[in-house]
Amino acid sequence: MVSKVDNKILEILQQDVRMPISKIAKEVGLSENGVRYRLEKLEKDGYIKSYTILLNPKRFGKNLLAIFNLEVEPKAMRAILPKLAGLEEFITIYPTTG
Repeated sequence: MVSKVDNKILEILQQDVRMPISKIAKEVGLSENGVRYRLEKLEKDGYIKSYTILLNPKRFGKNLLAIFNLEVEPKAMRAILPKLAGLEEFITIYPTTG
């Protein structure tokens, strides 16, 4: 379970993942080292999986962004992925397992 301060840090990062730690520290009333410690703990405990960016599909000439899960039998994966990758509508394909 995360504290109110940890929740505030997570909210701030969801709004701007690039916000400097110094600014986060001021907003939550902690030292920079305190924020670093909490971030490391949130990562270690699995609350933060990764830091990422969201691309603006309109800048790529796309009017819609869709993220979806396509379940494919493992035997068919080698045949399916090249076909999907060949579609110009797809910007990125992330194969996952599990």
